[in-house]
Amino acid sequence: RTGAPGYVWFFCMLHVVMVLNLTALESLGWITPHQSCFGTTPDISALLHYTFYQPVYFSDKDSFPDADERLGHWLGVAENKGDTLTYWILSDNKTVIARSLVRPVEDYEVNKRTPEAGEILDPIAAKSEGSPPASPGLDLLSEMCNSSPPEFDITQINGFNANDHIGLEFLKKDSRNVPAKAKVIEVDEETGRVMLEYIHGGLEWVEPNVIQEAILSKNQDDEGFYTFSKVLGHRTIQNGKIEVEILWDNGEVSWEPLSAMRKDDPVTLAGYARERKLLEQRGWKWAKRLAKNEKKFLRMLKLMKATKRKPENTKLKFGIQVPGTGDTAGAMRLDRENKNQLWFNAQQLEANTLRDLDVFEIMPEGFDLSDYQYVPLIYAFDVKFDGRRRARLVGNGKRTTGPPPSEIWSGVVSTDAVRTAMFLGKLNNLKICAADISSAYLMANTKEKMYTKLGPEFGDWGGKTVLVKKALYGLIGSCAQFHKHLSMELSKLGFVPSKADSDLWMRDAGDHYEYVAKYIDDILIIAKNPLDILNEMKKPKGPYEFKGVGSPEYYLGGDIKISYDGDSIKDLVTSAKTYIGRICGKVEETMGWKLRRFMSPMDTNYHPEIDDSDFLIGKDISAYRMMVGSLNWLITLGRYDIHYATGSLARHMMIPREGHLHAMRRIFGYLRAHPDFCIRYDTEEPDFSMHKVEVYDWFTLYGNVQEEMPYGMPPPKGKPVVTSGFFDSSHSSCLLTRRSTTCYLMFVNNTPIKWFSKRQNCVETSTYGSEVVAGRIAVDAAVELRYNLRMLGAPVKGRTTLFGDNKSMITNASLPHSTLKKRNQANNYHRVREAVASGVVSVVHVDTEYNLADMGTKALSGIKQQFFLKNQTFPPVSSAGECRKESQVQSVNGTRLAKLVIEEQTRLDEEIGLALEDSRFVLAMMKNYKTG
Repeated sequence: RTGAPGYVWFFCMLHVVMVLNLTALESLGWITPHQSCFGTTPDISALLHYTFYQPVYFSDKDSFPDADERLGHWLGVAENKGDTLTYWILSDNKTVIARSLVRPVEDYEVNKRTPEAGEILDPIAAKSEGSPPASPGLDLLSEMCNSSPPEFDITQINGFNANDHIGLEFLKKDSRNVPAKAKVIEVDEETGRVMLEYIHGGLEWVEPNVIQEAILSKNQDDEGFYTFSKVLGHRTIQNGKIEVEILWDNGEVSWEPLSAMRKDDPVTLAGYARERKLLEQRGWKWAKRLAKNEKKFLRMLKLMKATKRKPENTKLKFGIQVPGTGDTAGAMRLDRENKNQLWFNAQQLEANTLRDLDVFEIMPEGFDLSDYQYVPLIYAFDVKFDGRRRARLVGNGKRTTGPPPSEIWSGVVSTDAVRTAMFLGKLNNLKICAADISSAYLMANTKEKMYTKLGPEFGDWGGKTVLVKKALYGLIGSCAQFHKHLSMELSKLGFVPSKADSDLWMRDAGDHYEYVAKYIDDILIIAKNPLDILNEMKKPKGPYEFKGVGSPEYYLGGDIKISYDGDSIKDLVTSAKTYIGRICGKVEETMGWKLRRFMSPMDTNYHPEIDDSDFLIGKDISAYRMMVGSLNWLITLGRYDIHYATGSLARHMMIPREGHLHAMRRIFGYLRAHPDFCIRYDTEEPDFSMHKVEVYDWFTLYGNVQEEMPYGMPPPKGKPVVTSGFFDSSHSSCLLTRRSTTCYLMFVNNTPIKWFSKRQNCVETSTYGSEVVAGRIAVDAAVELRYNLRMLGAPVKGRTTLFGDNKSMITNASLPHSTLKKRNQANNYHRVREAVASGVVSVVHVDTEYNLADMGTKALSGIKQQFFLKNQTFPPVSSAGECRKESQVQSVNGTRLAKLVIEEQTRLDEEIGLALEDSRFVLAMMKNYKTG
């Protein structure tokens, strides 16, 4: 209808969409979609002047001495450019520009210095009347309608696949404009963008054309792509030009112009000039600018040297180097270097096990494989906690098309659920037994049709084509198949998945419940007679074979100590002592450190977010990330005393600095000094009699609100439990973002069950605001804890008592007549108050010196950290209340010793001030701790 060329379809679509959005619809009550969405009546003035692709004149002030008006075509309203009446115009050179000085081409307003208006309005009629042809390029409409958009070679785009270049390494300037070696590590399938990893650990998303240009620059270099290792010397040739003698990576030596080499690597050349004292000589003075700031120069020189070394991708576990997945040659190399056959023996053991379990079936002759997929076999290497090498033969599922996503999901039990179940076991006089299912996945059949070819380690089966019968490790659906297989076996025994955790199964046993926790192939049974349950699942009655059966001593990386008094558990303690000893030894060996002992995990004056030390490079980056992962697992196991320090350093895991590594060293030194911190499962109910909570009538504010009981809750059985917790917030603890840190620590009776430490998602302007947010988070955690306990069949007694140290927040939450002053906190404010009104929680004030959540919001001094470590149950709150401390200085063999005594009714900060007047206080504390 308009004669518009096809390449302006996008602007036509935008114009149509805008018209539709500004058109009233009967279905919307005769208002426009724009008004329905934004609530304002739109202005349609910009659409009333022109139609799509209408010829127009637009202003061009740069056209002098030609006319200051040019011919174009109207393409629509430029909504994000200029004022309301700004339009997209297609100019005569096929460029789309935004203009507001626009007028239509009319017969009575012809601009005689532009092409004939008649030809623009109706070029066919103009030519038929015998008008002289316009000069070339002036017939805008005919030229643009009969021409095509600028051509490009589409094969140059479609023929490039960034996935084919994963692992490509090339030099590229990073964000600091320093040339560094970059490696392609990932491709976003949706956007096509490519992720680069620099040698110093930085990451960057780039467009695929960056990779194409890097490949093109390599291909255009006839001599190949090299970097040089060292500058050997220099000389001056004719016309005063300087050449440098270069040692290339391939071992060749050549003389190259200084000007050319300076463009590629100015930092290394500046280092050479600085070393040879050439900075004041002609031709080298440019290097003074780089070498002027010595600290910055040494940092750049360090980075440049790192780019010329091939980074090593070394995987370490428990201090032992692990070959990469599929790197059988690497495993053999490690055996030769270590002068043993541990990895080879592991492969032989795996092949024999698979044959014994009938995982494969030799394919009959003439078998039709049209419905089957070929899956290559590779070895996945691992190291167990006791140093055993493990070689698992797996299928490379990435090369196959697996089942739909709904058929491949499987989960594992959470550590919070395991702690809760063990607590209930001790509370109700049950026994705990652990077992490991041998070759677990291979117990289930696979639903995937696969075939493969075996290697020489299978003996007489080597080189044969076989069908895969069992759920081979590595296949996409194998984990789900075993998960389903184990679930079906538990169902046969009368167990059902709990709604607290779908991988924590439970069974009614009369006056109590029995539990089975599933963590892939590790199961934990909590029952009166757990061995009876195992015997039902064990061959010949069941399908499984178990190993490591008995009272758990090491479960999911943590130590468990259980002592029995007859048939009931007398003492139950979990810790991470073994894991700490192993990981600290690994860190010392890997980093070459001698860990110094510290009283607290982080210096109180250190803030990782403003650390400006040098970036780590090479192996230090992978070692840092390994340490972060180890510390996070320690937190999961129960070392919540390092939660804040670990979280602060984990935020910088992608680009760590040397200062962060130094702070990481302190955490491991602290763990080395205090490996015995543990969770003692104390089932005694805490005494909250000192904290009398007034019950008010909240009806006029929230109505007859009551705690909602969860749907499908099993009948409560066993002894009742009391829930409580601490919460705290450190306002603007992050100096970079000003975000606050929240921590809570939830207890069941006197046992810590759940903990949390994290920066808040919002930035609060006051301490009160951050404390209200922390209170709301703690209330949500209390509701979750009460739900989980009830869904596990535990009777929950009374309210959850939450201790906080901000009186304003406590007053606002506990008194009906306390009004809110900050309206931006309305949601958090009413969430906490409604929980109080419904009887879910009680909010109680506690002095900050006794708020156990304080250690998860900030770095504490060694004295306060040790105080919290020694008082992990409620006596500092419930029996001592507002406690009093005093310092006593005693004399032992003529030496004055400072001693901290906990009594009632004074303040800890005054006592610490008095104690610190003795210069030997900290030393005495350390000696007392070691001897104690």
